[in-house]
Amino acid sequence: MKIGDSIDGSVWVALLVREGDQPVETMADVAREALANRTLSLGVVPYLPQSGAVLPAGRAAGAVSNVKLQVQLPSLPPSGGLLDSEGRVPRYKTLDTTATNDVFTQPGVIQIHLPSKAELALWNNIDPLEAGVNDLPPALDDASIADRVITWLRLRPSPATDAQFFWMGINAVSISQRARIIGEQLPAGTGEPDQLLQLSRSPILPGTVRLTVSPARESAVWREIEDLGIAGPEVKVPDLRLPPGTEPDVSGPTLVFTVNAESGEIQCGDGLRGTRPPEGAALRADYEYSLGKAGNVGAGSINTSPALPGGFTVNNPVATWGGADAETTAEGEKQVSRYLQHRDRLVTRADFETITLRTPGVEIGRVEVLPTYNPELNGQGGDAAGAVTVMVVPAFDAKQPDAPVPDREFLNTICGYLDSRRLVTTEVFLRGPDYVGLWISIGIDTVPGINDGPVREDVKNAIKDFLAPTAGGIEELPDDPAGLLMTPSSQINLLTNQQRGWPLKKTVNALELAAVAGRVPGVQLVRQPVLLAQDDGVAVTTVPLTGLQLPRILGIRVSNGDPVRLDELRGAPAGVTGSTASVVQVPVIPEECR
Repeated sequence: MKIGDSIDGSVWVALLVREGDQPVETMADVAREALANRTLSLGVVPYLPQSGAVLPAGRAAGAVSNVKLQVQLPSLPPSGGLLDSEGRVPRYKTLDTTATNDVFTQPGVIQIHLPSKAELALWNNIDPLEAGVNDLPPALDDASIADRVITWLRLRPSPATDAQFFWMGINAVSISQRARIIGEQLPAGTGEPDQLLQLSRSPILPGTVRLTVSPARESAVWREIEDLGIAGPEVKVPDLRLPPGTEPDVSGPTLVFTVNAESGEIQCGDGLRGTRPPEGAALRADYEYSLGKAGNVGAGSINTSPALPGGFTVNNPVATWGGADAETTAEGEKQVSRYLQHRDRLVTRADFETITLRTPGVEIGRVEVLPTYNPELNGQGGDAAGAVTVMVVPAFDAKQPDAPVPDREFLNTICGYLDSRRLVTTEVFLRGPDYVGLWISIGIDTVPGINDGPVREDVKNAIKDFLAPTAGGIEELPDDPAGLLMTPSSQINLLTNQQRGWPLKKTVNALELAAVAGRVPGVQLVRQPVLLAQDDGVAVTTVPLTGLQLPRILGIRVSNGDPVRLDELRGAPAGVTGSTASVVQVPVIPEECR
């Protein structure tokens, strides 16, 4: 849904009487009474191109910009109708709204503050032929719905923009993945220093753990802190330097504990720093945990919640994202030296690559960093100071397994992770690859006495691996962090084509494909020429690639003998190049005037 493509540049939301409420005239006043001075939550999901996103310089991603989504309500004169003296031009007033973030770039919720009952009305003299004309609300073809309209809300950006939206809906809230455990019984207190307690579920959401210690004499709620080193002793020790009778001072809290969020382990104090749980004390914990990557679900997967009261239903119109599993010990150890290099700041080319690959919640198959490059410059990309382009390829794509493309949630997750780590003056462009379709036909002679079927299949797989956009699976940086300090040219030699996928800006050459086929065991001879073509089907010897372009095999045929014609491979008649659209005459019944 692109606002700029609409006739009046607006999105209209109708407030209706519920379908089962009768009579409509009476229930309209009841509905206005119920809606007056209330807050309406409008969920907005912007439509972002799947191939790219931008972190603008000088502004955080999702921060409220000077472009806002205004919500307007009809402003009626005392007569309640359009005034002929004003040319029957409708007037609107802007309502107060509060947005969680910039809904033009990130999903968010707009809180719309509705006015009084008297203002929730619609003009009473709109002619049926005027509906939808100029600034008037649109016409509704279904009379049963039109009769239930209380008023209209008009949504339009200020100033005009070419923004697009994927979804809008009322009664929307942002959700987070979490489950709550109440009163989990833990092992009894031992009275020993540094007692460890293991929670049954993990990872734990920080700041949600509440520990209740119930010894025989009393119960107390202990609270979580980051470091037991700042806790005070469990016994108040008098300061001999103070006058007699002075109350002993305890520096820092005493009924505290720390939590390892990843493992779900609770550590109590040793007496000197924090109180020890008394021997035999009953310990219970309330906390919240998440499922990590398993909590990323598709649209429409959430339809219930134990926390909902009766009569409420829920649904998620878009897929959830951002859930991630904890790093393994080996992965964490590999990142220690790299963290000392970049200090979690995006400065050098290696910093961008290292930190992007560590983004939680996504599985990245390949990262390419192009400094001082703007892919939007002149429509084809070009050098630009202060710009950095990061090309990301997901490790898996169910829709295009051979040519993965990052989706909206994938890019949003990386945007959110990189935004707080970049320099404020750096403009970051996140892009997926631009795939160039290829048709390949190869003829081979196999070694005598060998079954040619498996050999032809091996040649086909070798060509696919050679031109693949990724090396397969999740990309990992070299174990030796010294490789990150090399020059870009040395880094390219370190991360070879077999590790990364097809290099950017490298030309696809038919002779090179012949060499790859000739190295396959069982191939005696590769017949010339190797036929190579793009979408148009015209045979060429090379296909130059520029910018963020990567090859994608649209069709490949390996034959025993001479290669088959490209026309036959593409399924087009001989001598026909490119795609031709067939024209079919379809009768159209003219609309009837009503």
